[in-house]
Amino acid sequence: MTGHPPEPTECPEPQESFGERRWPMAGAVIAAMVLTLLLPDDLRLAPRWVLPTMEGLLLLALIAGDPGRISRRSAALRAASIALVSVLALSAVWSTVQLVDDLIHGGKETGSAAGLLQTGGTVWACTVLAFSPLILGLVVARAVNVLA
Repeated sequence: MTGHPPEPTECPEPQESFGERRWPMAGAVIAAMVLTLLLPDDLRLAPRWVLPTMEGLLLLALIAGDPGRISRRSAALRAASIALVSVLALSAVWSTVQLVDDLIHGGKETGSAAGLLQTGGTVWACTVLAFSPLILGLVVARAVNVLA
């Protein structure tokens, strides 16, 4: 024992592998877009095409601004990330509140067990995707990069 710490045997990861992969997050956003299209009109915040279009444009801006991995430190990309997560979360919360209202007051989605299960499952999946680590990790990764 010489009192020196042992030399590390592993090389640090190359700089190019820094950051999260973008494609799992993009897949989650695309899944949320499709689920939004499948929601009944009563449970959607806006017309059928509005939210998926907004989400798609924000996703394209993020991919164009930082393709591959989520790693750039950019105020514009961070704002787009926060906007995307906000749109997804607002849509999920709106649909959940509307479904609960339909359950309490009786709506056409709650008239049959099959309709309720289908609608409830879609709302649940939208909510899970909106608050999932795949999407929220986008904002967290950007926040960590800014603070680092």
